[in-house]
Amino acid sequence: MQPAAHPGAEDAAPNSVTPSVSDLLPHGPRAQLLRAVTAWDEGQLRAAALLRAGCVSEQDGLLDAALCLEVLGQAVAAHARLLSLREPTSAPSPADGGAASFPPTQDAAPAGPPRGFIVSVPEFSFEPARLPEGAEVEVSVQLTDKLGALAGYSGVVSLSGVDVARATLRVFSEGPSTSGATLGKGNAHDPRK
Repeated sequence: MQPAAHPGAEDAAPNSVTPSVSDLLPHGPRAQLLRAVTAWDEGQLRAAALLRAGCVSEQDGLLDAALCLEVLGQAVAAHARLLSLREPTSAPSPADGGAASFPPTQDAAPAGPPRGFIVSVPEFSFEPARLPEGAEVEVSVQLTDKLGALAGYSGVVSLSGVDVARATLRVFSEGPSTSGATLGKGNAHDPRK
């Protein structure tokens, strides 16, 4: 997995520029919990997120751990957008050597984040039930299977190096990232491997 290019990321590969989170997600600034994509590749993504009130109710400085499901959903949406940016919107032409480039040119880039939604959550576990408001967490998601516009992901949210939530998500996503079909891709047990 390549580190995302950001200030201080000397080991980032050339042309591995990652757009800002606001360019990756359809969410407005008040709803965005992801702060930065820290690393990603074709099969997985890691990001930093901030748990804050406004998305769920806060009581005594604690937030419902179900907010982690939204954090995972945003990580999946960011991964889907990054994949859509890698895919050409049309077949490569002989004029460009038959190869698609990344990052894409302005003409080839999809208009905006693909719309998508969570279809099901077959598994979701969390401990503890409440998390501190303002906590910075790490989120990792891994693409486990894909068939057209449908995809499966496994994900983990960690706080200070301790897993606080784990989920399996099935999602639908519109846009260029709906092409192709792969099944059984990845490790469904731990997205950080």
